Amino acid sequence: MQEQYTRRQSPSSIAYRLIFERFEKFLENDPNRNFGIVIFDKIAEAGFVKKGYENLLSRQHLKYLSKGTEFVTIERIIEGLLFIPSTENNFIQLADLCAYNTFRQFREFGEDWEKPSGEGLRTYKYFSKILDRFYADENGRLSSYGIKKFPDRGKIIWRLKK
Repeated sequence: MQEQYTRRQSPSSIAYRLIFERFEKFLENDPNRNFGIVIFDKIAEAGFVKKGYENLLSRQHLKYLSKGTEFVTIERIIEGLLFIPSTENNFIQLADLCAYNTFRQFREFGEDWEKPSGEGLRTYKYFSKILDRFYADENGRLSSYGIKKFPDRGKIIWRLKK
């Protein structure tokens, strides 16, 4: 990231923008879903509370709602950002489980993302169990739809096998 940006940017801020944009595109492209809200895991550890991460994310979220991002106009994400402790919500626990297995995929096989797709994508065994649930385009393209590797130096377009 530091090579790509002359102006310093927070990795968390970029990650949130990328997730936000993909969620908007998912809502836009699914005729069964008109609108969506974003629910974030409320972290109760003192270090996060002191840093005010909820306020920073909420401000970023509201900015995107009113002005969009540099790449996406926001029309389907509604409401301010909601924070709920994962201990109180099964859906957030499920999201944590998916996030962990996605993290492990890139920790163990992240270099495969930079290889041409003809070589095959090795998968972490639990990630492979959820892979077909990721958002993809009509041709099964995952890259920049349900998964965004950043920075993506290889610009390889991974697809789900159909």
